[in-house]
This record gives sequence, structure tokens and C-alpha cells, in this order.
Amino acid sequence: MGRETIFAHQHLLKPESNKKERMGRMLYWLAKLICMGFFSTGLIPIKVIGREYLKGIRACIVAADHVDGIDSPVLIWSLPFTTWFLLRDDFGEPIKSLLVRLLLMVQINRENPKPSQLRNAVQLLRSGKRLAMYPEGHRSKLGELQQAKSGLGLLIRLSGVPVVPVSISGTFSFLRKETWKREIFRAILRRRPSIVVVIHKPLYLESAGREDDEEITTKIMIQIASGLREEDRGFYREKADEGGKTP
Repeated sequence: MGRETIFAHQHLLKPESNKKERMGRMLYWLAKLICMGFFSTGLIPIKVIGREYLKGIRACIVAADHVDGIDSPVLIWSLPFTTWFLLRDDFGEPIKSLLVRLLLMVQINRENPKPSQLRNAVQLLRSGKRLAMYPEGHRSKLGELQQAKSGLGLLIRLSGVPVVPVSISGTFSFLRKETWKREIFRAILRRRPSIVVVIHKPLYLESAGREDDEEITTKIMIQIASGLREEDRGFYREKADEGGKTP
């Protein structure tokens, strides 16, 4: 899928209204304040490494691993700037519609992104905004890093913005239906390991063509894996052990 295909019908796109974006930003910072109540006070222990790498960075893609529903609140609290989130378009109704209308969300098909969805994401990045996504496309059921979709490499190729790999550890089972009460109680009593967020140095990558999308995605996933415990690196364990480095 080339640039010509993605941007052939730009005139059909409707830009986000200032009113909707203001509402989204207001709700985003409200969510951030709520997250501060849990994380900043130490109610749920969390440690962030590498925030200094984000100083002065503007348009970028934040790519993180994903094992639990608490990962997004953890990201919102950990990042020092407002971030849009990439939401899969098969997310359950009517929650999906409400999130897309009220929050800073962009929808995309995980397996076969539509040109209109890619245009929306790319134009957002080109306008100077930041976009957070989970390259695996879904939560890991085993708590290990899964093989990523190639969509991350495609977005990089089309937008030309840097990527910030983020490794999130310690969130597995936090908001799962069977275990959330136990996990939160253990966290409050300090009987649970802290959540650790490793923010890596931004990567400035260039792609020669579509054939490089998977290679670029793999490079970023290896960086994410390098910030996780060895037993959580999953699909990228061997490659991360060979060349990945934490900041």
C-alpha cells in the first residue's frame, strides 16, 4: 500500500473540530489527574525510567507492550505530554463509539488497515501530535511479548516521525476479571512488585519501501523487549538478549 493509495482522496477527510479536540484534551487531563491519585501517591507503586528522553519531542509514535487494561492509564501518567491513542476498530460497541467521540482516539483495523484509517493517523502525526499504540494489536494472554503486526512500520514509513519504544512491566493480571481485586489489594499492601515503565530513546528510522515495514517493526519490538524481564520478552527473547539495550 503506497503513499498514492493512502492519500489519493484526502479531500474526503473531515478534520477534527477544535471543539472536539478541546473536549478530548480536557478529558485526557482529567484522566491524568485521576491516575496521579493512584500512582503519584504511591497507592499503586510505579517507577518510570527515561522521561528525560522525551524533553522537547513533538510529533512521535509511542509504541508499548500490552498485557492488561491498566497499561493505558499507566502510559497516560508516565508520559509528560498529551497523547492520542490508536484504538482497534473492532472494540466492543457502544464503548468504542463513546471513546472515539469523547477522547483522543484514532480507529484502525489490526489485520488490514483501511486507507482512510491510515490517512487519519498519518495526518494526525504530520500535524505535530503524538500517537500511542500497542504494536501487538491485542493484550497478551500469557503476559509475554507477542509478535507485532506490521502496521507500526507502515505508519513510520508514511508519517516520517520518530518512535519512542516503551516497556511496561508488572501490570499483568491487574484489571483482569478474575484477579483485579487480589492484585490491587496486594499492591496497596506492597506485596506486589512495582509497575516499572522504561521509556527508551526516540528512534529515527527510515524505510526504503514496504518490504522494510516488518524489519523496522521488529527493531522497535526488540527495543521494547530489552526493557522487560527476560521471562516476559516472549517472541523477541532471543533477539533482545543478543542486541537489545535498556536506557
